[in-house]
Amino acid sequence: MRTSNLVLVGRRPYSVWSPQGARLRKILEAVVVAAVAAAAACTEPLFRSGGNDDDDEGVPLPSGQADVDGVPAPPLCPALPPADDPLEVQTKTATVRGMVHPDNDAVWVWKGIRYAAPPVGALRFRPPALPACEAEVQDAREDPNQCPQLGLDTDVVTGSEDCLFLNVFRPEHRDDESLDLLPVIFFIHGGGEIMGSGNQPAGIANLYDADRLAQESRSIIVTINHRLGALGFMAHKALEQDGVVGNWAHHDIIQALQWTHDNIEGFGGDPKKVAIVGESAGAHNVCVLLASAKAKGLFSAAIMESGGCDVAPLAVREQEGVDIAKAVGCDQDNDVDVAACLRQVDPAAFSQVVPPIPPLMHVWRLPFGSTIDGDVLTEQPLETIRRGEHNHVPLIAGSNREETNLFLAVDPVLTCFDLRLQLEGLLGSSFENNDVRDQAIDDVLDAYDCGSHLVIRDVLVEASTDLEFTCQARRLTRAMVANQSEPVWRYQFQDHANFGAFAPLGAFHAWELFYVFDAFDTGLYLANDGEHELARLLQRMWGRMARDGNPNGPQGSNDDPGWPSLMPGVDAVMTFNEDPFADFGGAVDVGIHGDPAPECDVWDRLDALPTP
Repeated sequence: MRTSNLVLVGRRPYSVWSPQGARLRKILEAVVVAAVAAAAACTEPLFRSGGNDDDDEGVPLPSGQADVDGVPAPPLCPALPPADDPLEVQTKTATVRGMVHPDNDAVWVWKGIRYAAPPVGALRFRPPALPACEAEVQDAREDPNQCPQLGLDTDVVTGSEDCLFLNVFRPEHRDDESLDLLPVIFFIHGGGEIMGSGNQPAGIANLYDADRLAQESRSIIVTINHRLGALGFMAHKALEQDGVVGNWAHHDIIQALQWTHDNIEGFGGDPKKVAIVGESAGAHNVCVLLASAKAKGLFSAAIMESGGCDVAPLAVREQEGVDIAKAVGCDQDNDVDVAACLRQVDPAAFSQVVPPIPPLMHVWRLPFGSTIDGDVLTEQPLETIRRGEHNHVPLIAGSNREETNLFLAVDPVLTCFDLRLQLEGLLGSSFENNDVRDQAIDDVLDAYDCGSHLVIRDVLVEASTDLEFTCQARRLTRAMVANQSEPVWRYQFQDHANFGAFAPLGAFHAWELFYVFDAFDTGLYLANDGEHELARLLQRMWGRMARDGNPNGPQGSNDDPGWPSLMPGVDAVMTFNEDPFADFGGAVDVGIHGDPAPECDVWDRLDALPTP
């Protein structure tokens, strides 16, 4: 029996300098990047009236014919309030009233549209249910609840379980009137699966306020919330029903995609042209969708920014579930009692729990995260892709050049011996014994030629960035190119801040989001013309990926730099940067280069070794 390594935050010391603590710190700081630099004519039982409420108590559940477990089935909506205004849209369960974006009158926005019933009470730890019909026009002009999560002060839990909402941004005017419907960018936020939302506070505003992305990409943008932490991923035999257990957040995302497929045409979007885009944990969720048969037909293209595909076995997640149940006081012997208890616990209690940190060689087995449940996933996503049984769509995948710079900002690494000690602590749990570990560290130090570097810390940044991000993109794109005919593109984002506190960090984790959303001002950063130009280039390419399944668009349709797709056996990578030789605020510097990290050969070999 594995010894529990579970921690209750605020109740037991947890050193962020321990090997496990460093991984926790990494996840928390990933969120800080985003936060600092970064949901009539019908009979009464079918309908629910009123708007969003931060209080989960008494939230009505969907009405209809109950199943054998007493969980209400979703209702049918024979009629809904008419949409009497251009800013009103009738979906399948509600008529929602949006607004002209307060800072951009060329974009319309609808916030806090409910795509699923509140996952509370009997619906906690179940796949999402459809929402009840709404008897009145719903006000969709305020940011919705975030899902329960720890704030930056880890003693405070913010958010509400009534959080399954999404937001829609639409350009008011269309440049090409021949397009009846606009393509859709469906964005999944990052945050280590423990934090974040589709409306992410960052500095002075919302990092994912997508008006500029919508306008430049000529796309409709959908941003979503999904369940987080234990509430989003806890697996326990007591919660299993009909072979479904864990991966609740993935069920949420698939339901939000289904909502988009069913309703986006009312907002002017094309349900046949939906690009799923995710960053960090959101990119990991994109990989899960690529491999899952449950998402088949719900998207037409995919973009992964700085994420990987590895997931934990079900036995690992279920043992974690046992530990979590004990931590929140639900360790009864009877599974029925355990399940009932888990559905009654204060949701904040789950946010205070941190499970064991996974082996660093399998970094994307996040502390709370995906599992091979036999429903959403039947095996490791890359195995499904390598057998060609995934969802075949065009793909863009990439990473940033100095991803881990922020996470390691205060770690002193002065000599190669210091680096060896760091690697022993970080990689120790990834190997069967110390001899295998020591040989692996020798191979890593040799691959990066540690002794030839003047600043040894740079070796740690390069090696950890490769392990956690660069090699993940290479591994995935190679598998996709080999097992589908649809094109695949790979990039490396290299641009960095030109001044201020962010400048020394290079192209760190999540920095590209400020370009994709053109959201520099949310981090109080005054971008120059070149940075804005690079942002607009990325926005146009992401929009074309949604519209055409190709970031270049039709041949000859624009003057942007060409981006050739990958060929078997060739790791050609597009680099995105500013032109250092242009005048201040000048042009962008993009181009195709060879494999930026041949050292990934070493990491790929180590990844294939048995894990304890």
